[in-house]
Amino acid sequence: MATSASCNWLQCLEKHLNVQEASHWPKDPLHKHDNGYSFIQDPDNSFQAFQEVLLRGMFQDPNIFDKYHVWERTCSVFKQAVVAQWFTHLTEFHDVAFSLVHVTSGGPARGMELETYCLINT
Repeated sequence: MATSASCNWLQCLEKHLNVQEASHWPKDPLHKHDNGYSFIQDPDNSFQAFQEVLLRGMFQDPNIFDKYHVWERTCSVFKQAVVAQWFTHLTEFHDVAFSLVHVTSGGPARGMELETYCLINT
């Protein structure tokens, strides 16, 4: 792929995530929660052309790769304990986000309103 070879992953991000232009903002619609959905592969985003570069950048960055992966024989596998810890932190974040929504969004929510809080596609 000629485009991915011509720029590194940070340059690709800077080019396609221009905060000054709304058309360059990533689109991650909350209604898309199908199994396997990824905003990186969403045709509304320009990441697909640079997916290889982004993944290579993550795999080559030891701060990212070594934290969550380990090499076993010929393949990379997730460090189960670290991934579980990440999910624990994510759950704690959801709890804090829920509390903030509950406390800062007008009157206190009743049971029926609490059911509508749903944080998905994160």
